[in-house]
Amino acid sequence: MKIHTLVLSVLLPLIASVYPSSCFAEKPAFEFDGENYFLRGDEAGIREYLIKGETFEKWSTLISVRHFNGIADPRAYAFELIENAKASGPNARGQVMENESAGSYIADFLVYSEEGSEPFFAEWNLWRIEKKDGGIEAVQYARRFYKITESTANVLISERKRIVPMLAEFVSPD
Repeated sequence: MKIHTLVLSVLLPLIASVYPSSCFAEKPAFEFDGENYFLRGDEAGIREYLIKGETFEKWSTLISVRHFNGIADPRAYAFELIENAKASGPNARGQVMENESAGSYIADFLVYSEEGSEPFFAEWNLWRIEKKDGGIEAVQYARRFYKITESTANVLISERKRIVPMLAEFVSPD
């Protein structure tokens, strides 16, 4: 073995261990609504994706893909999500939209963090639920607002018009 090959074989792993993985180029899992999403959680049938630089402690937009085996009725699951959202607090709101031609349902709801929690946030959720592989697949699009202003409602209305059709057509990554 040549000396420079030996030096490289020792030095490269050492250099790589000193720098955090965030210093290296990372390929996004997919693009949605003009943003690149990166896999940040993958366990127990749930894959969660965030925009670069965001963390689970504080994020603005999250997309998750969940597989539930043994659940056969996507409509019932969509309505269960809405009922759970409404039970979470007096200001929670929700509705279910059905896409008969695709056999899918979109649960659309808004919930709030517990009063007094830090940071306080409002979280708008869209979940597309459909039958897949002997169970259901639920694709979640969630948007958090840490500051509620008079324009927040306008942002939600505008985003809903844009995101609902995009979520209906979204192909989840493998």
